[in-house]
Amino acid sequence: ELIREGIEVAVATVPPEEFDVAVVVRDDAGDPVRGAEIVRELEESDSVVAVVGMLLEDVLLSAGQARSTPIPLVSPTARSGDGAGEAVYTLEGADPAAAESIAEYAASRAFQKIA
Repeated sequence: ELIREGIEVAVATVPPEEFDVAVVVRDDAGDPVRGAEIVRELEESDSVVAVVGMLLEDVLLSAGQARSTPIPLVSPTARSGDGAGEAVYTLEGADPAAAESIAEYAASRAFQKIA
């Protein structure tokens, strides 16, 4: 509930003329099969640009493997996204894939300094 509220508050701070975004809520109930179904359903929509959720590692793994497109998946609580495929990120614990992606982006933009 707190994570959903945090996402909604963050979205509300973005002026609609800058970025038109809507929050769609689905509950995987901690079930890897349901998590995979939800991701497959959401990736069918052209308007979905990312999926935030999958609180448990096994749900994140299942959801990542179920995708037919590399739609980004972000888990605020899973410790690792290893084995879930590309464009899978976790906010809890060390995430070498995210660090590598950020470093590649910074290098591609020729950033000299990152705070």
